[in-house]
Amino acid sequence: VCFAFLKYPRSRPRPLLMKPTTMSGYSTNERQAGVLILRFLDELNQRAGGTDENLLVASECIAKALNIDAEKDAASLNLEGVKLLEALQLPEATATTAPTQAAIPRLAALKNSLKFQKYLEKVTEMGVFKGTEEGSEQHTARLKKVVEKFVSKYPTELENAGTASKPQLSAAEATEAADKFKAEGNEKLKAKDFRAAVASYTKAIETDPNGPSAHVYYGNRAAARQYLRDFAGAAEDARASITAKPEYLKSYIRLAQACSELKQWDEAISACNKALEIDSTNASVQTLLAKAEQHKNEVAAPAPAPAAAAGGGLPDLASMMGGGGMPDLSGMMQNPMVQNMMNSMMQNPEMMKNMMSSVGSMMGGQNGGMPDMSAMMNDPNIRRMAEQVRGSMGGAAPAGGDAEEPTVEEVN
Repeated sequence: VCFAFLKYPRSRPRPLLMKPTTMSGYSTNERQAGVLILRFLDELNQRAGGTDENLLVASECIAKALNIDAEKDAASLNLEGVKLLEALQLPEATATTAPTQAAIPRLAALKNSLKFQKYLEKVTEMGVFKGTEEGSEQHTARLKKVVEKFVSKYPTELENAGTASKPQLSAAEATEAADKFKAEGNEKLKAKDFRAAVASYTKAIETDPNGPSAHVYYGNRAAARQYLRDFAGAAEDARASITAKPEYLKSYIRLAQACSELKQWDEAISACNKALEIDSTNASVQTLLAKAEQHKNEVAAPAPAPAAAAGGGLPDLASMMGGGGMPDLSGMMQNPMVQNMMNSMMQNPEMMKNMMSSVGSMMGGQNGGMPDMSAMMNDPNIRRMAEQVRGSMGGAAPAGGDAEEPTVEEVN
């Protein structure tokens, strides 16, 4: 249409119902067509970045020949919101694209890929399809090569473009495929490639998210995430596993472990209690529960008032020991003040010596003198007691808390 106006502006026959010509020598219909063409060319130019000289020259020539301005004349010509392609009402060109997409299955999956669209425009500008007609056998063969090259260069783009290219699986096929991903994840877990294991379990979940083994996929991914110390992710997966199958014992254990690491004691305790409803004799759960309750009580207990310092700044040992007689060692070991002091003494023998001097003074020097400090420092019973106190304070616990990591054998 554009070239018709440029090449034959006055020679073509006019329709019988054409409205009278305007002052410029062109009818209203012709000027309407001109405005729509200018809009269309402007749209193409904007798509090309606004610098396409061919489109700019064509627009200028049409505007000058018809004496029109696309913006100013749109209202007077009743063209507000009207577009050229809509006015022409052309049928969609599906006759050639449908066979093309059938011949190139990946093309349908890439239709929403912006990267592919830009890639296709670039190769088109380079002349890859020059001399071929869209939909022809030659054009389709070249397009197929373009798609294959794009996918090999950007392998993840096909996955990101959507699931259009993925064949629909039956329920049984989905479960079978997901189980293969799960088995692959188990092998990665045994090889201690935990990130790859997480990726395989994720594929299993995506393949069959609501299948009969979905609780296993989530549970196994929770175990792999625990190895990666992603305890928040492990807890999330354990909850999803429980939702899929509320009677699945292992996921309650993994939830309790993850929540213990996150110091979410209430949920850890709740998970342990649920697990014990399923298996009341499970020693691992009982241990987890005891530790979670102990930590919760320690957090809830008010901080003890510091013991009065005696003379040189050491605590009043007599009051800490109960005022007289033999001290209650069990009670002492639960006293945070004693725990801190014992831990410091294990690291500073000189402090141990000062401590025992204070004990000797308080006890009046039994048998007429101070205890043999060297012998006491080497006494295995005393050192064992100190180590127990230190262990109860968390000094010997591995980084991350008390909860044990799952073993490879625990995954299904």
